[in-house]
Amino acid sequence: MASVVQVLDSIADTFVAELNNEQTSLNNLLYTKEISTSLHVTEQDREEFYRFKPSSHIPGIGKLILEYMERNVPKDKLGSILLVLKSLSTSLGTMVISGGIGFRPFYELPLAKREKVLNALQHSKFADLRLLFRVFRLITLIHSYGTVDSNGDNKAWNALKYDGPNRELQKNSQSAQKVWRPEFLDLKESDVYEYDVVVVGSGAGGGVMAAELSKAGHKVILLEKGSYCHPSELSLVEYNSLAGFYEREAGYYSEDGGIFVLAGRTWGGGTFVNWCASLELPAIVRQEWDSVFGLEHFSSPAFQESFDVVSEKIGVSQPLKFNNSNQLFLDGCNKLGYQVSAIPQNTAGKEHECGHCTFGCPSGTKQSSSITFIHDAAKNGCHFACEINVDKVLHQNGKATGVLATKNGRKITIKSKKVVLSCGSMNTPVVLQNSNISNLSPHVGQNLRMHPVSLIFGVFPDRDILPYKGGIMTTICNQVADLDQLWYGARLEVPASQPSLYIGTQAWKSASDHKQKFLNWPHTVSLIALTRDKDSVGRIFVDREHKGRLDWKLGKHDAKSLLAAFEVGLAALVAAGAKKVFTAQIDVDPFDVTQSPEDTLKSKEWKDYLEKIKQAGIDPTKITVFSAHQMGSCRMSSKREYGVVKPTGESWDIDGLYISDASVFPTASGVK
Repeated sequence: MASVVQVLDSIADTFVAELNNEQTSLNNLLYTKEISTSLHVTEQDREEFYRFKPSSHIPGIGKLILEYMERNVPKDKLGSILLVLKSLSTSLGTMVISGGIGFRPFYELPLAKREKVLNALQHSKFADLRLLFRVFRLITLIHSYGTVDSNGDNKAWNALKYDGPNRELQKNSQSAQKVWRPEFLDLKESDVYEYDVVVVGSGAGGGVMAAELSKAGHKVILLEKGSYCHPSELSLVEYNSLAGFYEREAGYYSEDGGIFVLAGRTWGGGTFVNWCASLELPAIVRQEWDSVFGLEHFSSPAFQESFDVVSEKIGVSQPLKFNNSNQLFLDGCNKLGYQVSAIPQNTAGKEHECGHCTFGCPSGTKQSSSITFIHDAAKNGCHFACEINVDKVLHQNGKATGVLATKNGRKITIKSKKVVLSCGSMNTPVVLQNSNISNLSPHVGQNLRMHPVSLIFGVFPDRDILPYKGGIMTTICNQVADLDQLWYGARLEVPASQPSLYIGTQAWKSASDHKQKFLNWPHTVSLIALTRDKDSVGRIFVDREHKGRLDWKLGKHDAKSLLAAFEVGLAALVAAGAKKVFTAQIDVDPFDVTQSPEDTLKSKEWKDYLEKIKQAGIDPTKITVFSAHQMGSCRMSSKREYGVVKPTGESWDIDGLYISDASVFPTASGVK
């Protein structure tokens, strides 16, 4: 594998290359021309940033990337990737894969040719090669900008004006110590465990179920495959957090690389790492679930009462303060008369300036499942176990009898009268498909909804945005949320912004272009366009190793929704004073704003720019698309032939088996 590691070292040092004097001079000129603010970035900081490369920051990065892929990439995909890497270690292989760019091993090529080889992969007609490029890019950027060296530092951060996590941790250390800490069972393979109910998954669904069932007097155990981390023990370092708290270390891609998934894998599930947004399920969606799917409960007063109880418990309240990104977006929307409002937060009415909350809340202010409902469950005698993976539901004569799980390689059986799966839309169908259910519904794993997201950006060279500071997501624009009179469209919001997650979503053309764009990050507002997907097609299936896999294709209506949101969001950024705006599309260059916002938005140049965006379209092979919300893969239905669970949440196939997570949604919700 030595040659493979050598190729990976060289790939990393191509994505994030050490620039020579000529390239450094060009970037300095571009940088000083655009940026003039109170932020003081020294010449030394910039030089250090231009010289920065992964192999110097983390010696042995190629080996780390290989180990990452071995942990997270399906074996058949990994085999294809290793074949390509081995080919790139030879002259002939490099020439064939690159289309004749160079007849030398990849790592012996000069930077300019290595860049061309990577771009050949990015634009390849073969899906596996495009996937390979995306995996390499994401892993390289996370390891480069989301890690610290042996001194706890990252030499790129000074030029990016990124404080890193230390200041955030110090600010919140006292309040974090007060947060309740659960106790966990040490389950043994030889012991027999019996409960009334086993709840699998500790997120939004599992936490509520554990609390309510324990309160009702049932003997309950709550199982979580992820690990537990107390707020006082968070590192908030990007790589550590993504690897520790997200499915497949934030590297869960669809089969063709068209979308990647961010899904929580930790105690508290998605509520532990979400961005505090706590929007109510829209009335139009509830009515659709009633009238179209026959699920009357969703439009009933009883459902609203339940919603209100949950909202009160998790402290849903209006944000008290907007960070720079959210305020500018709000201002831009208001100037154009767009439908814009504040996003309620689950912060119990407290000010919450936590830009790192996507890695866990270091103050414990965010009212996640782990400190609200699960705490209530503990008070009523619920037992807990983490780092235990439920392999299958046990059943006999059509009735659930417990679960079979694995912990540290040991098989553990837990018997129960009822089983509740709250594993999330990526995992609940996997457990079901692995449970040997003879009459398993054909809908299991189908109907997957993803809220596909892409991004747009605005650079404010005269403003110190520092997007990683302050509350993450406090503003929402609904201007194009209803494109078909059925409320299928897209909403615009401000996402979390941390170094590698930010730059990892942008188009990559060359090492020089990459670093030039990244220097603008402290002055950039990012927006996500979040689609309520209507005609995209997704499914979860299991492979020969019984692991979950994702198939997904973007639909035409959903692509149209994203483009409509791009137009609105870009205009709002210009109205707010951005001097440069751009999308994540590879084939569309940024637009420089040289006139007043009013004149710009009326100009022919602006109309031409929007036309270029429209013509480029939303081709998932040429733009970053990701999902942080997954729904619908075990759809609820009023009749057996239309779904996986009854209106009560109980399986149509197995008595005593319930599902309580977003996988039961009949459609995408459109909000979070």
